[in-house]
Amino acid sequence: MLINQTLEKLRELKLYGMAEELERQLPNPSTRSLSFEDRIGGLVDYETTYRSNKRLTALLRNAKFKHAGACVEDIDYTQPRNLDNPHIVTGK
Repeated sequence: MLINQTLEKLRELKLYGMAEELERQLPNPSTRSLSFEDRIGGLVDYETTYRSNKRLTALLRNAKFKHAGACVEDIDYTQPRNLDNPHIVTGK
């Protein structure tokens, strides 16, 4: 089976992550040395990660957070707010 047909069928089955990973692997000669189990396992792992990321992105978009880009790394500890960096980072 031609690789283009395989990629097309993966997309028809909505296995977009597997198709993306297979395309990424094609020019890389080191992936050809992997066993079938390792290679298919990598494709399945990538599909799982792809779907998890897609789901998380949709959940975050639908949550409509007021401050979408806020994260712990962006906290300004120089302002006098009695914030203690070690307690915030470790959560204790």
